[in-house]
Amino acid sequence: MAWFILSLLGAFLDATYYMLLKKYLKNIDQYVLASGVYLFSFVVLITISLIKGFPVVQEGFFLALSITVGINLIAIILLLKAFITTDLSLTVPMMSFTPAFLILTSFLILGEFPTLIGIAGIALIVIGSYVLNLNVKKKGLLYPFKELFRNKGTLFMLIVAFLFSISSNYDKLTVLKSDPVFSTAMFCLSLGLLFFIISLAKKKQVLSIYQDNFY
Repeated sequence: MAWFILSLLGAFLDATYYMLLKKYLKNIDQYVLASGVYLFSFVVLITISLIKGFPVVQEGFFLALSITVGINLIAIILLLKAFITTDLSLTVPMMSFTPAFLILTSFLILGEFPTLIGIAGIALIVIGSYVLNLNVKKKGLLYPFKELFRNKGTLFMLIVAFLFSISSNYDKLTVLKSDPVFSTAMFCLSLGLLFFIISLAKKKQVLSIYQDNFY
């Protein structure tokens, strides 16, 4: 029962996270916002990791970290662009395709494959996302698929779902080669610094924006 409650809580927090991103993107540059979110997350997580004790970092950790950070950098840029141009009701459901893509990517990268029950569960998630965007009477059965190519934001999110299905495997490797808190802290630090550098390169007044919006 604990896993069910935690799953519901995770889904709720995830939805809240996307909603807040959408809200703040109206007034804050996407790269500055991303840098602030990830650098703040790093401070919180590294503090927790310091209190509980840093783990022994095994060989291969930094390689896996570099790969997932590189993939996520592209994915998050596309995600933020999608949120700026498209309604959440059209973009967020695309994330349900990540588990479907994971069937292939996890098998190729980690050699893992779900059970038949797991595959059935993933299929139900994808079908649910399709039904949410379905309006048979007004737009026909193929409307959700047509919308992918008509709406850039929706297409971007499908690409994001695929990229996340790849990076998730390397996220798991970083956890296995350290621990969940430390690996996530290093992930947030890396992405936060990259978005900070991009913000400076785009000549954004990063520190003043932080002061006006995050304090």
